Amino acid sequence: MNKPLHPDKLEDVCAIMCSTYEIPVYYMDAARKVVFASLPPGESTAAAPERLSELTTDGSPASLPIIHTARTLENYIEVRLEDEGEYAGSLIAGPSIYSVIPEDTLDGIAKDWMVRDKEALRQRYGRFPVIPQKRLLQASALLYYLVYGRRIDIVDVLLANRSIETLFRMGENVDLEVSDRLNNSSLHHDWLYERQLMQLVKEGKPDQLAQEMTLGIKTEGMGTLSKRSHLRSLKNLSVAGISIATRAAMEGGLHPEIAYTMSDLYIQQIEELQDPDEVDKATKQALIEFAERVGKSSEEQVSSAVAECKRYIFNHLYGELSLETLAGLVHMNPSYLSRLFKKETGKPLTDYIQWKRVEEAKKLLTLTASSLSDIYSRLNFNDQSYFTKVFKKYAGVTPKQYRNGLRSEKDRADEHEAAGKPLS
Repeated sequence: MNKPLHPDKLEDVCAIMCSTYEIPVYYMDAARKVVFASLPPGESTAAAPERLSELTTDGSPASLPIIHTARTLENYIEVRLEDEGEYAGSLIAGPSIYSVIPEDTLDGIAKDWMVRDKEALRQRYGRFPVIPQKRLLQASALLYYLVYGRRIDIVDVLLANRSIETLFRMGENVDLEVSDRLNNSSLHHDWLYERQLMQLVKEGKPDQLAQEMTLGIKTEGMGTLSKRSHLRSLKNLSVAGISIATRAAMEGGLHPEIAYTMSDLYIQQIEELQDPDEVDKATKQALIEFAERVGKSSEEQVSSAVAECKRYIFNHLYGELSLETLAGLVHMNPSYLSRLFKKETGKPLTDYIQWKRVEEAKKLLTLTASSLSDIYSRLNFNDQSYFTKVFKKYAGVTPKQYRNGLRSEKDRADEHEAAGKPLS
């Protein structure tokens, strides 16, 4: 990770964020004391939330912004400052809320927290700036860039926050917990039209899909999924459509974890929208991206046996993996499976397993403060020396160097390609 700005410059960063997003921004030192704050007009330091210091109770550094959501629905961005591997303080921007708090939600909050003065509660939320989730993620990426001078993608921020939360809550595989499972849904409308769209998703044909949806997704015959709100009904239909597209994409070869994560992100985006036309656009965009992803994943065609092995490896990186186990899974002779796997992927099966575990270790080194011994033992490496040797073989640097921000040229190129940015 790059060295953060000098504390003297952090005050300017706070002022920039405050004026851009009309949100309070605080600089706290390593002792979790507020050093200074930039506040919107009308705010005062007395209005600073008492829970500011509680947001940083875990002093371990983080390589990406953290978004804290309080039980009372307000959000705070935290960018932790790390100097020579040590926690050096935090910049915290907040509070904000994703959307105007509905009346029934206010009733629930008042009841939960035994607040008698509901008008005071309404005024309290009225003072918070409304910053939808996507814009809050963009704000967190901007704050991080201003502090460290490194561009990051908002999807990485969202997934990292979800992964960090899961790791510290469950202590299990980040990617296996990356998305909440969606229940199967069905749409009450023209089945043939739905089938046509989903077939294009499954076949990975985004251009044809976009052409089919030029006149808008057909809504006649779909039924009403909310009698109280037309917008709510459209959102429900959109969620159902994305759920079906998720299944179609997986049938087309897209990895389930990628498909579920995309589904989750788009549904969260749609829940924030207040314009029916925007819901329609977001739904189209979701289906087209599913088709694009399927198309890209299908470029590397492998046999069903090799695909099944790759899925099993992905889901069992934290468990025992052996050639014999995989051969039994696909009912093949181990030697034949080994030759087939290398022929179709270019990597011997054992090398592929090591490579995938190194890729997983990279995520843990980047997104968590877990020790090297914890990481290599969880990923079934025998000892730290062997883990370091294997990691350097595939990453080009040692685990410690990788955690400190050193990347090989290939890793840097891959990161920039994933973020859609040229390598400078």
